[in-house]
Amino acid sequence: NNQRLEEKMVDEGYFPDGALLFHQYSPEFPHAKYTVGFSSTGGPLFYINIQDNIEAHGPRHIDNEGDVEGDPVFAEVVEGFEVIQRILALPRNEDDSLNTRVQIVDTYVVESDAK
Repeated sequence: NNQRLEEKMVDEGYFPDGALLFHQYSPEFPHAKYTVGFSSTGGPLFYINIQDNIEAHGPRHIDNEGDVEGDPVFAEVVEGFEVIQRILALPRNEDDSLNTRVQIVDTYVVESDAK
């Protein structure tokens, strides 16, 4: 039952402030420019790296099970870079958040050679 699973995950701290968090970083998928990362510390659910962000989002430490903690990279932007630049040019609030809503209306999966 999905509701019971969600309740258990909330009880165990997987949904702080309503966000599902993963802390496993893999050096096979570094935070290079135009990769997409999943936030492990709250905030936006995902973000697009607009520069090499390995130091900011990469490995932080090894947990008790031997997993390297940090934000995981799960995708890479392979086209549409001009859209990212247009988003970056939008007006921002004092806290650096966008004051205009940006919505992704279409994506597709490109098969990868990564294993």
